[in-house]
Amino acid sequence: MLLITLVNTLFILAAGYWLSLRLDQQAAAITSTGPQANPRVELALATLGEDMLRLEARVQDLQSAVQANRQQAAAAYLELENYLKNRDAEAETAKPPAAPAAAAAEADNWIINAGTFSSRAEAERMQTRIRGLGHEARLHGNGADERGIYRLHISGYTDRASAEQAAQTIMGKTRLNGLWVSKEQ
Repeated sequence: MLLITLVNTLFILAAGYWLSLRLDQQAAAITSTGPQANPRVELALATLGEDMLRLEARVQDLQSAVQANRQQAAAAYLELENYLKNRDAEAETAKPPAAPAAAAAEADNWIINAGTFSSRAEAERMQTRIRGLGHEARLHGNGADERGIYRLHISGYTDRASAEQAAQTIMGKTRLNGLWVSKEQ
């Protein structure tokens, strides 16, 4: 909107400049012809003068519109800035208080034992499959111990019931059997 107003203003100013040049040329032509008045020239001069007055009025209107648009944009910017500050302040006050470290340490951490594998590739394939279901599966062991095994655990459960329910869901979706839950050590 502001750009259109500016373009219109420039166009009107250019037209006014052109008309003023024409008016000056007409005036020079009249003064060079002497005291005899030419009715066509006088009519043309009167018309040009009226056109100039209308153009000047239009330029003033457009300048007023540009100023009003600038003020509206500045007000909208300040309103947006205040909104963002208030939203950030509300977000800060709405944050839940941090849980004390002691309470976090006392919380139960339950895991689902998804399997024990002798091959790292097989364990990683199952880990990818379980992650594809939206669960966090972690691989334990490096195969370097005397048994050469890899354990796959699914973590993130605060109670036994939610871990068992997740284990049932995973077994149903993957056709795995024998998943079991335990407290994380």
